Amino acid sequence: MRILCLILSIMTCVFLLACSDTPANEKIEAVATTEPFDPTETKATLMTQDGAIEISSKELCDIYTENAAKFYSKYSGRTATITGTVKKVEIAEQTDYSLGKTLDIYIISLEEGWRITVFQYSHPEVIDFSAGDKITVTSMIQNVWERNVTMQLASYVFRDGQIINVEDETIIEIVNE
Repeated sequence: MRILCLILSIMTCVFLLACSDTPANEKIEAVATTEPFDPTETKATLMTQDGAIEISSKELCDIYTENAAKFYSKYSGRTATITGTVKKVEIAEQTDYSLGKTLDIYIISLEEGWRITVFQYSHPEVIDFSAGDKITVTSMIQNVWERNVTMQLASYVFRDGQIINVEDETIIEIVNE
């Protein structure tokens, strides 16, 4: 359990570093959505210390805006499941400083105010997504960016105490209607 907590802490720190204003991350910022936030009240199921709760992207953004420390303490790093509508899919790069390399990623924006980041090599099914498709995603809440809640679930693979790889553990399912 301690190892898992350590891995999640490292992963969160790496993600936050990757989202800083450093020049290595300009590609991610260049593809950021600047469209007005149009929240719906679609709720995600979020696993907290007190059990499962239902919460919308708008509610999480409001909590973050009011008190970022509270957001990171109570919600960041928690697993959430959301069923939503694909708004768009973007391609970007994410620098992983622990591995010393750049990873190709997809950023899936949902109409409900969620942004899911996944590694391209782990999710080839994203190529077939179109605006309007319904998907269910289980991933980890990371932060709030441009009034969208970002999610990414990845874990590091260790060998002899060294990080040798990072694996994407986000689950994406297409919802048949």
